[in-house]
Order: sequence, then structure tokens, then C-alpha cells
Amino acid sequence: MAYLQDVELNWNTFKVVRAQLVSATLYYLKNDLQYVPFLVQESTAPMVGQSVYYCGIGRDPGATKGPYAVLTSGVKASAHIQDITYTATAYGVSSVTLAYVADALAVGKESVTVSGNAIIVHIAIGSIAQQVYAAIVAWNAYNGNATFNSQAAAYLVSAVIDAGREGIVQVAVGATALAGGTTAVTAIVDWETNFMPGATLVPSISVGVGLEL
Repeated sequence: MAYLQDVELNWNTFKVVRAQLVSATLYYLKNDLQYVPFLVQESTAPMVGQSVYYCGIGRDPGATKGPYAVLTSGVKASAHIQDITYTATAYGVSSVTLAYVADALAVGKESVTVSGNAIIVHIAIGSIAQQVYAAIVAWNAYNGNATFNSQAAAYLVSAVIDAGREGIVQVAVGATALAGGTTAVTAIVDWETNFMPGATLVPSISVGVGLEL
């Protein structure tokens, strides 16, 4: 007896499944300004069946483009420095760098200075990860506008301490660039540019599944 698994995913999860199921065939429907991409994956064990993974893109033909098309699909650049991971707040290639300089007056007196996209954390001999993190989050920069103070370091990056490493001593490190960022696009643009050219247009999901039988 054959069976059919029917799973609806958001766009980012759909792309992950697409990358993992290399033998799956990509189809799509298009009607009323709506795309419905779906993958059909055949299996032979323990029983014959098909798994269909699909998502909706552009469900609402209005300005919002529905709940899926508004999802961004880019990657934020990041860097892991000793016991803290720093992640850019914006998608795409990042010019942000972080450095630790051991010139603070004492432990507990950690501070941050920022020049452009270069973040320098001023630490002391014995400063721990929690204190470095606190300095990044708390630093305020006055930009010349009397009514506006921005948390400039926090604006450029977010920080997460490795689990259980809050008390680990951090040491000086040279400027380290955030890496791995890719430009964010909406799901509709991502689909039309990177996936639709390699997909087969069919009149229904059942036809797509039928073509796999």
C-alpha cells in the first residue's frame, strides 16, 4: 500500500528541505498571482510512498505579498571570538570588525569605542565574557543630535555568550571581521531568480505527484 505525506513549510524551511532532498523533483503551480512550489520525494522503504513538501509564495496579490513572500532569505554575517558569537544586525556582506584591547583601567571597567564599523572592546587582564558582553550591549554613542542617543555597538551587532562560558577570561585579539553574510531578498524574488527556472510548471499538485509514480 502506498501512502502520501503532505507537509506545508515556510520559504526558508522549504529551501533547507530542497537542499537536503537532492533526488526530489521541484514543481510549481501558478494561478491568480500565486506560486506554490512543491517537492515530490519518492521512498521505497519501509513502504512505497511519496512525500510532498510545499509552500505558498505571494498568496496575497496585494502590496504585502502574503505571509511567505515577506520572509527574508539572506544570511547575517557573524564571528565567533573566544566565547562570544557576534552577529550583524543587517543582512549581507558586513564591514563590521571587532577587536579586544587590554587597556581598561580595571576588571569591571570594560568599555567600547566605535569608529565607523570598527568596534573596539577595551578589556582588562582578567575580564570575563559576561563583562565583555555587558560592555557591547550597554555602550551608548552620542551622534551630535541632542534628542537622539544610539546604542551604536548594539546597532551594528548582537552578541551571544556560549552556554556555560560566562565566567571565562577573555584576552586581547586583533580586529576580526564578520563573515558569511549574504544579501537578503524576499521569498518571491528568491523563488523567481534561483528556483523557478529549474522547476516544472504543472496544473495541480496531484499531477506533479502523478508524474513521480
